[in-house]
Amino acid sequence: KREHNEWGLRMRAVRDAGQSAVLAVQPGFIRAGGEGLMTVVGTNLNGALDLGPGLKVVEEGSRGAGHILVRVAADGAAPTGVRAIKVGKSGLADALTVYSAIDRLQVEPAYAVGRVGGNGGAEAAVQAVFDAVAWSNGADGEAGTADDLRIGPVPAQWSVEPWNERAAADQDVNFAGQMDKDEGVFTPAGAGPNPERKYQTNNAGNLKVIATVDEGGQAVQGDGHLMVTVQRWVNPPIR
Repeated sequence: KREHNEWGLRMRAVRDAGQSAVLAVQPGFIRAGGEGLMTVVGTNLNGALDLGPGLKVVEEGSRGAGHILVRVAADGAAPTGVRAIKVGKSGLADALTVYSAIDRLQVEPAYAVGRVGGNGGAEAAVQAVFDAVAWSNGADGEAGTADDLRIGPVPAQWSVEPWNERAAADQDVNFAGQMDKDEGVFTPAGAGPNPERKYQTNNAGNLKVIATVDEGGQAVQGDGHLMVTVQRWVNPPIR
């Protein structure tokens, strides 16, 4: 969003040389035994789509030189892990992750800073944007070992809690701002003194950010740290 530069952007540019190339799969994961829509992105795409063993194209929704939209079903016994895909003679390594279950969530970034703003002041509020990155513990069932499988960012429900006892006593959750429960975007509250707070202080806060997904009826959670602080008046140039 132009009004929120803090959202940032990761972009990979590829020159169209007139040849067929597979560039990405969106989303880049599917659960073994599951089904969902998937878009293959590329240039000059031509030929049959091959997603590897255990994955079947149920329906092709649309196709063009730059994309193929399909509904994919994954067999319950589909091999898990990161795999390559092909469109005709073109392919992409490490394009798609097949997983069996979400074992844990990792909130990214693990620490973020938001800034109060607006409320008649010159500086707009600076939002904090989070992703819930799902992981599988792999065959050994243990987190933090070599066979762990990064699934990728998944939809989650978002909430905030006080980071510590001081934050709870100061009611930071009530004053620091609002978390979008579906998008993981935190919008800090207005700038300036708040007469409803102790000592009429500003709307700074120290918060724990919590992401939750439903995994077979069980809640899987991850958390991060958000510091809501005052405006930054000087932005040094990037060199």
